[in-house]
Amino acid sequence: MPSIEPPRISAERPRLKSTLPRSLLLVALVATVFAVVLVGCSSEEEPTSVPTATQVPPDTPTPAPTPTSDPGTAPATERPASNGEVTKDEVLATAFDQWGSTCLNEAYPANAPQLDDVDESDFSGELDGVRFAIIKEGDGASPALDWEVDVQYTGWLEDGCVFDSSYTRSEPSVFPVGAVIPGWQSSLTEMKVGERRRVVIPPDLAYGPTGSPPVIPANATLTFDIILVSAVNSNAALAEATQAADELLARATVEAAEFDADAAGFEPIDVDYVTDVQGFLAELPKGEVTCMTAYAGGEDAIVELFTSGFRPALSIVEKFDECLSDATTRNVAAGRIRVLGSDLSDETMSCIEGELKNPTLKPLFGIFDAAQVSEEWITAHFCLTTEERVTFEEALYANQPGREPIGSGKTFIDVQECMVGELGAAKYFEPVSQPDTGDRVAMDKFFSNFTAFMLADIRCRQGDAGYPLADGTLLSEDAAVCISDSLGEVRFGEVLLDRVWVPTVEEHTEAAAAYNDCGVTTDFLELPASVDSLQGSDLTCVLGELENHENARQTSLRAYAEIGARGEIKTGDLVAFMFATQTCGIELPGVPDGGEISDEVAMCITGKIDRALLPEGRSAVIPAFGEALADSADCFADQ
Repeated sequence: MPSIEPPRISAERPRLKSTLPRSLLLVALVATVFAVVLVGCSSEEEPTSVPTATQVPPDTPTPAPTPTSDPGTAPATERPASNGEVTKDEVLATAFDQWGSTCLNEAYPANAPQLDDVDESDFSGELDGVRFAIIKEGDGASPALDWEVDVQYTGWLEDGCVFDSSYTRSEPSVFPVGAVIPGWQSSLTEMKVGERRRVVIPPDLAYGPTGSPPVIPANATLTFDIILVSAVNSNAALAEATQAADELLARATVEAAEFDADAAGFEPIDVDYVTDVQGFLAELPKGEVTCMTAYAGGEDAIVELFTSGFRPALSIVEKFDECLSDATTRNVAAGRIRVLGSDLSDETMSCIEGELKNPTLKPLFGIFDAAQVSEEWITAHFCLTTEERVTFEEALYANQPGREPIGSGKTFIDVQECMVGELGAAKYFEPVSQPDTGDRVAMDKFFSNFTAFMLADIRCRQGDAGYPLADGTLLSEDAAVCISDSLGEVRFGEVLLDRVWVPTVEEHTEAAAAYNDCGVTTDFLELPASVDSLQGSDLTCVLGELENHENARQTSLRAYAEIGARGEIKTGDLVAFMFATQTCGIELPGVPDGGEISDEVAMCITGKIDRALLPEGRSAVIPAFGEALADSADCFADQ
């Protein structure tokens, strides 16, 4: 008997599977039977549904019960001896005694298969313990365990009770072969579509020693009449349908693109796809919109992509590119530029058309995954005149009121055009990522490229204003070129990027000297404003003390400069710095004349700094350190 509920059967009809676990059914049954026994009465009302169990029975069933001649009741189970406690077996026995089985004989159609239609002599075979008789041969496929079958069936107990049947529901049942009891599985996988077979399934291949109360008693041998109406390999059917859909979509995509490429000219689409998606789609060729809709999963999905503000997956944008012809994509891109640039001249639009030789929708979603894509998109903007560029930028950043303008007064299109001129389009648009820091060759190339990019950026973006360093010092183009020539492109890139550079004392001193020699006064230590920048012998002395001091408590860092790489400050860093300045004879503001920085004094000063600032890094800690020094008089009170 199947052990699942067919999907096409309504809730009012008898079911093939209970919606509760066997353990809960048993608890409910025990409670019901105790109530019946206590009041000394029995119910004659038959349930309207037939719950069955899905549990695979044990391998060692107990003997089958003796059949009775009354088809309306189940066989009485012999009750085991009781020691005063009510056992589960007694409860189950009481259930069948009081209720009888839930037979469907009265509702069973007379024209449906009957138990006596097949004689004992008709059973000519046995398969894995299941006796069977083939009543009608089939000529279709034999299903596997992962197939789905459509069957008509009836199930009888040994006393002739019809306990389950699809004929009482007036429609076949549909279920996976692997979801039924073992006796059904072995039978169905040997049958062919169109076959009718009568099978007798022993308890160990059905519901075993527990049965499925109150429908099927313990150790019940079950007889089924099964007609295999149809069988479908659902996995193969899905794969076939998917392949057919993909082929159809691909063919439609090609046909739509070919047709629209011939039909469409250069007519920029001026409808804003952000504010009016429906109007925007109405401007596209219908065949291409249909293709996009198929890939996106519906027109609502396209609307969501265009208006959400989030970058969609690259794969879906590439599918959209396949759907749209080059002419349509060019019109979309050019239209987007004109929407933001307002009244662009005919000369500008003609220039834009010429730049977009291999258009793609990727830049519209902020995807610049290839230099060629980026180059065509950005260089199309270079077609705008000076006045048009200003208007374009104002519209582009209208929703960013806090945006700071470029210091040189140039628009971002001006800066990009200058950068392309300095570096070349391929180098400017080449995707950049930091390589493995253990690969020295790759890292040298990375820093060298970064130096070239930064020099071009200073020239094109900041101009005479200069590039602001972390400590606020402005780095002019001339100074940057001077330092690069002095240190070399690789070292200058390391220092300027300041990501992984952890200098030795000699390297730190060399870099500071190069900056100072080129007119940029800095020591990279970012000390409090009240402390003059250390230079020359003072810097060398402090760094030497931080690294080489004989007292380990006074040299918590290899060099205070490592803060630049770590991006954080620890209390020990500040303590080590105070010891170093004292040894080198450098006066600290706030320290009284003759005051000596001892362990206690150093800890007193750093104790004035809110420790919650430490994780925020040097930008928060250094000002607090300066305030602590200025307020340090009480730390020297005992001296």
